[in-house]
Amino acid sequence: MAAPPLEFLANWTSLSTSRTKHDLLTRRAIEAAMPSLLARRGDPRFDIGMAKAVLAHMPNGLSTWHLVHELGKARLKQLRGDLRYRNYGIFEFFPPTVLLNYNLDGIAGDICGSRHLVVPVHGTVKAHLGQTDVADLLVRMRDFGSEVGFDDLLLCVPEPTFGEPGHQELVRRLSPTWSFEPDFIAICGYSFASLDPSSGLRHDDHESLRLFVERFRNYAGPIYVLNPDRSIMEMIEHRLKSRNVIWIGEKWNLLSAAMIDRIVGGSRAEPLKDACSRLNDDTGGTVALPSPRGPFAGRGF
Repeated sequence: MAAPPLEFLANWTSLSTSRTKHDLLTRRAIEAAMPSLLARRGDPRFDIGMAKAVLAHMPNGLSTWHLVHELGKARLKQLRGDLRYRNYGIFEFFPPTVLLNYNLDGIAGDICGSRHLVVPVHGTVKAHLGQTDVADLLVRMRDFGSEVGFDDLLLCVPEPTFGEPGHQELVRRLSPTWSFEPDFIAICGYSFASLDPSSGLRHDDHESLRLFVERFRNYAGPIYVLNPDRSIMEMIEHRLKSRNVIWIGEKWNLLSAAMIDRIVGGSRAEPLKDACSRLNDDTGGTVALPSPRGPFAGRGF
């Protein structure tokens, strides 16, 4: 999120004659960049006041296109390398079901779409947007600006409310949750988007949260919340008024990798919790881990 303002500040060659009326995404990007800028206040070659003045002229479209390009690069890498990331590949061992996917890179659909109904709740970035010519476009956009957006994508901003553009489509995408009764629910690494004071909402994904609570308020099955942050589980438990919400405090990418290693027989004889700790130490815990090719290739590996 902070990368577009920092890149603009380092490489701008011209500025608009007047300050830009920034949209919410650009304001959030600049806010995310502030800690990095404030850390440089002791540098005699850096003027924080001048930096803020330059960022006041940053074009709106830059943050949008930067995010779309990065997501497109991730999808393009996955498609070209046929990478079977384990945080999605684990679903190959589950019966067909509905996966509500809030990641915009489209990788969940590419890996799981032949077996499950994968719903891109906030849209999907096309793979061609990760190509190098889009990076060249970003340079021109930095210098001249662009107001071209993506109406079918919801990029790091609050979901629309009733009557706003996009709300009807959002509700339509969430509608499969009403058409079946799951044996269990798993909320994997998702928090319904964190609180942002500038939005005036408790969660950016407030409509998804409202509809989830409405749909599953009387659900009798288990609801697993896989997230290191226990407060996410407590929030869901409180809103549903349910004692069936179960917290699993592991990172989803690590737990799914440990589970696949156990299934295919490539893991050490260690508890899953210890395996997750080891993977966290080995990888830093923030990366998606591809699966090695082997006898399970027919199931996505």
